[in-house]
Amino acid sequence: MFKRNKGDQHHFSDQRQRCCCCSQARIWLVGVLVATILFSSVHTGAENDISLEYRVKAAFLLNFCKFVSWPESSFQESNGHLNLCVLGDNPFGEAMDALSGKTVRGRKLRIQYATDTQSMKDCHLLFVSKSMATRKDEIIAQLKRKPIVTVGDMEDFAQRGGMINFFMYNKKIRFEINPVAASIAGIDISSQLLKIAKITASEHDKGN
Repeated sequence: MFKRNKGDQHHFSDQRQRCCCCSQARIWLVGVLVATILFSSVHTGAENDISLEYRVKAAFLLNFCKFVSWPESSFQESNGHLNLCVLGDNPFGEAMDALSGKTVRGRKLRIQYATDTQSMKDCHLLFVSKSMATRKDEIIAQLKRKPIVTVGDMEDFAQRGGMINFFMYNKKIRFEINPVAASIAGIDISSQLLKIAKITASEHDKGN
């Protein structure tokens, strides 16, 4: 009977892992396309459009968590949970609470609503609401070297040092990523996610 040596076993194991990652990325990409097509094709009134927009964005946040790696030390204060936080007004409504308890990368997702910068310390992914737009520079500066993925949907958020920012293009939801900001904070963003994002840099990095 033919037996694989240990080197062959590691080779096949690596192949399986790569195939799994590729399949996951393809599923994510299909989800992105479906979400943007859905949003761009439904127009039942301004209020309903906003509700749909943030349901789609909530789904994006969940999937971002699947393609981001945090330092293991960042889970010490959260009892092993993965904390998804909203700072400022909550534009998601019940769509955010619906994510609570889902398992992402082997960890239970916990939803938290931060009322000030002091309550952000155990967040892993932080959505900064538009209601905090006038303080975005202050918030980004405070979190610059902390392992917290900062996400916004406001002008210049990524250029000012935020990690991920939603924007609209041709009536579709798109997102941009600042990989340098993520690296400084010790956050590893999957190349599969980077491939489908618009890559941007902080304003002070563009001249370098």
